[in-house]
Amino acid sequence: VKTEPGTVAERLLAGMEQVNSHHHQAVADVGGELVATAWSADGVIEAIEGPNVLGVQWHPESSAASDNRNIRPFQWLINGEAEWPA
Repeated sequence: VKTEPGTVAERLLAGMEQVNSHHHQAVADVGGELVATAWSADGVIEAIEGPNVLGVQWHPESSAASDNRNIRPFQWLINGEAEWPA
């Protein structure tokens, strides 16, 4: 996974190179105030962001037991941006 520098996705993934993504459909175009902020090697959008919004395409809940970094999107949802170091 490649992330856009300076984004929530970059901070949450913090060096993760792989995510658990297995879908037959994916975000093709983001709308409104949303922007794509993470992509797989084949160009599939893996994360989108907007003001106080984060969407992920992968399944962090499925990999949390093997890599606790997968819990970070849920922590962000509960704690908000203010809880994350810059």
